[in-house]
Amino acid sequence: MASVVFNPEEFREVYPQFAGLSDAALEYAFTESTLFLDPSDKCVVKNEEKRKIMLYLLTCHILTLKNRGVDTVGQVAGASEGSVSVSYAVPNTAGAEYFGQTQCGLSFWQAMKSYALGGMYFPKCH
Repeated sequence: MASVVFNPEEFREVYPQFAGLSDAALEYAFTESTLFLDPSDKCVVKNEEKRKIMLYLLTCHILTLKNRGVDTVGQVAGASEGSVSVSYAVPNTAGAEYFGQTQCGLSFWQAMKSYALGGMYFPKCH
């Protein structure tokens, strides 16, 4: 097993909504994702392909949050068109608040459940 290496072209194929972002922006978000999950084989996720998927989900989550265009927290709970109104709700799943803001984040959260004992804790695995 080895450390997951980020591939911007592959990431853009999987997540075409980020096709317009530079390699540098994508790589920065991937590096940020490693704050949550270590890309090396020392991590609790031993399977390299699964670890890559989880890191790509985190990268997608981070980029989605950064590219919303507004500083909001939570999932869209309601929207109006006349006079423009948007409301946000944070899921009440303990610990999932940050990850529950995007589809990619919640997918990561669900995938990590199988690796958690007790509460959700993501060690750096160092």
